[in-house]
Amino acid sequence: AFDIVTIDSFNHRILRTFAKDIDLPDNFEVELDSDRLISKAIHNLIARAGKDKKLTQLLVDFSLAKIEVGKRWDVEYDLKDIAKLIRNENHYPFLKKLKGKEVGDFLRFRENLYKKINAAQKELTEKAKTLVRASEEIHIAPKDFKGGSRSIFNVVVKVAQEDFSVKLDAASVRDLIAGDLYPKNKAQEVKDAIDGLATDLSIFAALYKERMGTLLFYKNIASSLTPLSLLNELLYEIDKIKIAEQIVPIYEFNALLAEQIKDQPAPFIYERLGERYRHYFIDDFQDNSRMQWENLSPLIENELQQQRENEERGSLMLVGDAKQSIYRFRGGDADQFLRLLDTPDLFMLPK
Repeated sequence: AFDIVTIDSFNHRILRTFAKDIDLPDNFEVELDSDRLISKAIHNLIARAGKDKKLTQLLVDFSLAKIEVGKRWDVEYDLKDIAKLIRNENHYPFLKKLKGKEVGDFLRFRENLYKKINAAQKELTEKAKTLVRASEEIHIAPKDFKGGSRSIFNVVVKVAQEDFSVKLDAASVRDLIAGDLYPKNKAQEVKDAIDGLATDLSIFAALYKERMGTLLFYKNIASSLTPLSLLNELLYEIDKIKIAEQIVPIYEFNALLAEQIKDQPAPFIYERLGERYRHYFIDDFQDNSRMQWENLSPLIENELQQQRENEERGSLMLVGDAKQSIYRFRGGDADQFLRLLDTPDLFMLPK
C-alpha cells in the first residue's frame, strides 16, 4: 500500500481496529479542538459550585490561595492553565492513576499531611525549648556563641518560638552540626559551658536539617493538592463529555493505542490494519512525541528486519530539524530525534 498521511491519522486508523477491545464506540470521532473540550469541561465544573459542597470549598480554597499570592480570584484562567497538563500525552499514564479519586480523598490526604507537618514542627520546637532552657541554666546567652549578635544559636531560639524560616543548608546549621560553636578568643569558662551543650546542639541541628527537608517536601505536596484535585474533577467532566459526544481527544488516542499494541506482534497489528507498509518516510520528525514513535516502532522494526524472497528489506527515512520543534505542548520531543541521530544503529541494524 502507498499512503501519504499524518502520523496521527495513521495511528487513528490502527486505533479504530482496536475500538471494541477498549470499549470505544464504533462511530467514535477524534476531537481535534482540545480547547473547546477543555473550556466546556471547565464551565461544567464551575456550574457545580454551590451544589457540590466539597467542590465548592475546594474552589473557595483555590481562590483564597490565589489572592494570598497577589493573583486575581477568578479561577477559570488558572483552570485553563492547569489543563495544559491534560493536553500533553506524556502525562496520560500519571493522570490515569487519578481516576476513581474524589475530592474527599484529596482533602483527607491534605489533612494527614498537615498532621505530619504539625507533629514534626512540635517535636523540633520542644527540643529547641529544652536547649534554650539548658543554656539559660548555665548562664550562656546566644551572643556567646559564634556570630555574636548574629549568633548561630539563633537557629535554636527561632525554632523554640515556632519560627522555621532558617534554611536547612544555612551556615549556622552546618556549624552546629560540626561543633564549631564559638570564637577562639572566648573565655575558657564560656567555652567549657558551651562544650557541655555541643552534643545536644549537634543532634538538634542534624534533626532540624532532616525534618525540614521532609517538611518542605510535605508542604510542596500539600500546596499542589488543591490544583491536583481540581484537575481530577476536570478530567471527570471531560470523561462525561467524551461519553455524551462519543469522542476521543487527539491528545489521548496515542496513549490508548500504546496500551493496546505494546505487547502485540507487528504481523497481528498489520492484520488488524488490513494493509502492510514496507518503506517509511517520516517528515518533521522533531515534532513527534515519544509515544508516537513507540507506537510506530514495532511496525517499522518488523519491515526493516524481515527479508523478502528477493532479499529486499524495508526502509526508513527520518527527516527533521530539532530547531524547528513547535509541538512540545503536545509532547513533541526534539531530543528524541537528536538521540536517534547519535545512535550508531537502529533496531539492531546499521543506519
